[in-house]
Amino acid sequence: MHALSLSAWDARDSSVVAQVDIDADEIVRLGGVVERPDSESGQVETAVFGLDSGLVVLLTRVQGNPVAGFALLQAGQHPSSTVLEWFLRESGLSRDRVTWLSEPSEMP
Repeated sequence: MHALSLSAWDARDSSVVAQVDIDADEIVRLGGVVERPDSESGQVETAVFGLDSGLVVLLTRVQGNPVAGFALLQAGQHPSSTVLEWFLRESGLSRDRVTWLSEPSEMP
């Protein structure tokens, strides 16, 4: 897992994977760069990582949000559980740090 700049993030084909109980200091300890881009939603903190699989993920939160931690998004449409597994393995975080996991609904 390696840090990327926010310019590497392509939101066109992104989806929310999970909510992870992590703070900005921990993201920096993982080698990430926390950026604070301008946003209409308020002050946003983001960090972009490239995973060994080639997948790009984004950790993001709006300051003042009552939900703890950062949302984990993927630039792709892999199963959420797979992306989460890759991210946790490469970050060294345990599964108990995940407070919510998105699972796509079954499509007929």
